[in-house]
Amino acid sequence: MALRSRSAAWPFALIVTAAGLVGCAGAAPAPEDIAVAVYQPRTDVAAERIAITVENLRSEPLEITGARLESRGFAEPMTWPGERTATVPPGRAVDLRVPLVPPDCAADPPVTGTVVLTYRKGAHDVDARLPLPGGDDRLPALWRQGCLASRVAEVATIGTADFLWTPGVPEAVLVVDIVPTGREGTVRLLEAAGTTLLSPAQAGRAVPRAPLDIAVSASDPPSSLRVPMVPNRCDAHALAEDKVGTRIPLLVETEDGSTGRLVLAASDALRERMYGFFVDACAL
Repeated sequence: MALRSRSAAWPFALIVTAAGLVGCAGAAPAPEDIAVAVYQPRTDVAAERIAITVENLRSEPLEITGARLESRGFAEPMTWPGERTATVPPGRAVDLRVPLVPPDCAADPPVTGTVVLTYRKGAHDVDARLPLPGGDDRLPALWRQGCLASRVAEVATIGTADFLWTPGVPEAVLVVDIVPTGREGTVRLLEAAGTTLLSPAQAGRAVPRAPLDIAVSASDPPSSLRVPMVPNRCDAHALAEDKVGTRIPLLVETEDGSTGRLVLAASDALRERMYGFFVDACAL
């Protein structure tokens, strides 16, 4: 948990004050001195978490004893894990990390969500339901990405298998394994895209996207895809601060015509190979 001053910027944040309060000890007035936000820091992308930010606008400490994020389109609430508390000093904010849950792809896409915050008031815990306003795309985007990945997984398991490079050679090869499920359906791999660290390459030069145009059927035999890769830009700071630079996105199209990004996560060993290539190719 990271405490922040009230003036700290919240990227991609939804900021609201409480609209209603129902306490364990009975109903209570709406707390106008608590604000909440939800966003996803880059550090939480690979960890598959989202942050609930709680800002204490009151003149006394706020003791939080529970929190969860509810949103239509997700199978269950996203709950702050464990039995723990967080004390937020006056004028400060805290981020509560909650694990993402699977999307409910049979439901309508989420428009917004509700933060249910439990905190101490006197001798009792009270629950405040804090609806988030519309206008932020984070929850809908997570729902779309999760449902796209589920539809792709019905056809094939697609994942990063290897990252091949030779010292002194400025181009590497990303190896992607494609293992069809043997069920039904097709998916088309349209393009490979780059990250903050790595880009697909054509004729040895970085390009934002490299066309693939590969159709995968659930009944196909296993296969592999090889994508030439080069550094996106040789920036030591980008490497030192990297959070998502080894997560290679593929643009895919499912059988129903939906398109989106399928992000290929790298294992710890492959991540180190990618970093090693970046350092060598950039002579850092």
